Amino acid sequence: MKENGFLEISEEVIRASTPLGAGLGFCKEMCGCLPGAALAIGLRYGRSSTGQSRRPSWSRGAKLVERFRQKYGTVSCAEMTRGFADFSAPSRIRHCMEIIAFATREVATLLFEPDESFADPEKDAYFAKREGR
Repeated sequence: MKENGFLEISEEVIRASTPLGAGLGFCKEMCGCLPGAALAIGLRYGRSSTGQSRRPSWSRGAKLVERFRQKYGTVSCAEMTRGFADFSAPSRIRHCMEIIAFATREVATLLFEPDESFADPEKDAYFAKREGR
Protein backbone atom coordinates (compact mmCIF):
# COMPACT_ATOMS: atom_id res chain seq x y z
CA MET A 1 0.00 0.00 0.00
CA LYS A 2 2.75 2.43 0.92
CA GLU A 3 5.06 1.48 -1.97
CA ASN A 4 2.22 1.82 -4.49
CA GLY A 5 1.13 5.19 -3.15
CA PHE A 6 -2.34 4.08 -2.03
CA LEU A 7 -1.80 5.12 1.58
CA GLU A 8 0.66 7.06 3.63
CA ILE A 9 1.75 4.60 6.31
CA SER A 10 4.01 5.68 9.14
CA GLU A 11 6.98 3.67 10.34
CA GLU A 12 5.14 3.31 13.67
CA VAL A 13 2.21 1.53 11.99
CA ILE A 14 4.58 -0.73 10.09
CA ARG A 15 6.42 -1.54 13.31
CA ALA A 16 3.14 -2.09 15.18
CA SER A 17 1.98 -4.60 12.56
CA THR A 18 5.06 -6.82 12.97
CA PRO A 19 3.36 -9.38 15.26
CA LEU A 20 0.68 -10.12 12.66
CA GLY A 21 2.82 -12.58 10.70
CA ALA A 22 2.30 -16.34 10.60
CA GLY A 23 -1.21 -16.18 11.95
CA LEU A 24 -0.47 -13.64 14.69
CA GLY A 25 2.85 -14.20 16.37
CA PHE A 26 3.44 -17.55 14.69
CA CYS A 27 0.35 -19.04 16.38
CA LYS A 28 -1.17 -19.84 12.97
CA GLU A 29 -4.52 -18.38 13.99
CA MET A 30 -6.18 -15.78 11.72
CA CYS A 31 -4.11 -15.12 8.62
CA GLY A 32 -2.01 -12.07 9.52
CA CYS A 33 -2.71 -10.31 6.26
CA LEU A 34 -6.35 -9.78 7.31
CA PRO A 35 -5.67 -7.63 10.39
CA GLY A 36 -2.94 -5.90 8.38
CA ALA A 37 -5.44 -5.18 5.62
CA ALA A 38 -7.93 -3.98 8.23
CA LEU A 39 -5.32 -1.50 9.48
CA ALA A 40 -4.96 -0.17 5.93
CA ILE A 41 -8.72 0.26 5.66
CA GLY A 42 -8.72 2.01 9.03
CA LEU A 43 -6.04 4.44 7.91
CA ARG A 44 -8.38 5.66 5.18
CA TYR A 45 -11.83 5.17 6.74
CA GLY A 46 -11.30 4.78 10.48
CA ARG A 47 -12.87 7.22 12.86
CA SER A 48 -10.80 9.70 14.83
CA SER A 49 -13.50 10.48 17.41
CA THR A 50 -16.31 8.58 19.07
CA GLY A 51 -18.86 10.80 17.35
CA GLN A 52 -17.93 9.45 13.94
CA SER A 53 -19.45 6.34 12.39
CA ARG A 54 -17.63 3.02 12.26
CA ARG A 55 -19.64 2.03 9.18
CA PRO A 56 -17.11 3.16 6.52
CA SER A 57 -14.36 1.00 8.00
CA TRP A 58 -16.48 -1.88 9.28
CA SER A 59 -18.34 -2.35 5.99
CA ARG A 60 -15.10 -2.55 4.06
CA GLY A 61 -13.55 -4.86 6.66
CA ALA A 62 -16.56 -7.17 6.42
CA LYS A 63 -16.32 -7.21 2.62
CA LEU A 64 -12.65 -8.08 2.84
CA VAL A 65 -13.36 -11.05 5.12
CA GLU A 66 -16.26 -12.18 2.90
CA ARG A 67 -14.10 -12.06 -0.23
CA PHE A 68 -11.22 -13.79 1.55
CA ARG A 69 -13.46 -16.61 2.79
CA GLN A 70 -15.02 -16.93 -0.66
CA LYS A 71 -11.58 -17.39 -2.22
CA TYR A 72 -9.87 -19.52 0.45
CA GLY A 73 -12.75 -21.05 2.39
CA THR A 74 -11.22 -19.97 5.69
CA VAL A 75 -9.32 -17.18 7.45
CA SER A 76 -7.18 -19.63 9.42
CA CYS A 77 -3.44 -19.61 8.79
CA ALA A 78 -3.20 -23.22 10.00
CA GLU A 79 -5.85 -24.40 7.53
CA MET A 80 -4.34 -22.50 4.60
CA THR A 81 -0.83 -23.82 5.31
CA ARG A 82 -1.58 -27.35 6.56
CA GLY A 83 -0.14 -28.93 3.40
CA PHE A 84 3.34 -27.61 4.17
CA ALA A 85 5.38 -29.83 6.49
CA ASP A 86 8.12 -27.20 6.65
CA PHE A 87 6.70 -23.75 7.41
CA SER A 88 9.97 -22.14 6.31
CA ALA A 89 9.93 -23.85 2.89
CA PRO A 90 10.09 -21.52 -0.13
CA SER A 91 6.91 -23.13 -1.51
CA ARG A 92 4.96 -22.17 1.65
CA ILE A 93 6.38 -18.64 1.49
CA ARG A 94 5.28 -18.33 -2.16
CA HIS A 95 1.84 -19.65 -1.22
CA CYS A 96 1.46 -17.03 1.51
CA MET A 97 2.79 -14.27 -0.74
CA GLU A 98 -0.02 -15.10 -3.18
CA ILE A 99 -2.54 -14.80 -0.33
CA ILE A 100 -1.03 -11.48 0.73
CA ALA A 101 -1.17 -10.24 -2.87
CA PHE A 102 -4.86 -11.18 -3.05
CA ALA A 103 -5.62 -9.31 0.20
CA THR A 104 -3.62 -6.30 -1.01
CA ARG A 105 -5.55 -6.17 -4.29
CA GLU A 106 -8.85 -6.43 -2.44
CA VAL A 107 -7.89 -3.63 -0.05
CA ALA A 108 -6.81 -1.44 -2.96
CA THR A 109 -10.27 -1.98 -4.46
CA LEU A 110 -12.08 -1.42 -1.16
CA LEU A 111 -10.22 1.83 -0.54
CA PHE A 112 -11.96 3.31 -3.57
CA GLU A 113 -15.38 1.61 -3.34
CA PRO A 114 -18.08 4.07 -2.30
CA ASP A 115 -20.50 1.37 -1.04
CA GLU A 116 -20.70 1.16 2.75
CA SER A 117 -23.46 -1.43 2.96
CA PHE A 118 -23.15 -4.91 4.42
CA ALA A 119 -24.14 -8.18 2.78
CA ASP A 120 -25.61 -9.16 6.15
CA PRO A 121 -28.94 -7.41 6.98
CA GLU A 122 -28.21 -7.80 10.72
CA LYS A 123 -25.11 -5.62 10.35
CA ASP A 124 -27.00 -2.97 8.38
CA ALA A 125 -29.74 -3.01 11.05
CA TYR A 126 -27.11 -2.52 13.77
CA PHE A 127 -25.81 0.61 12.07
CA ALA A 128 -29.27 1.93 11.30
CA LYS A 129 -30.07 1.66 15.00
CA ARG A 130 -26.75 3.15 16.13
CA GLU A 131 -27.00 6.00 13.64
CA GLY A 132 -30.67 6.75 14.39
CA ARG A 133 -32.00 5.84 10.96
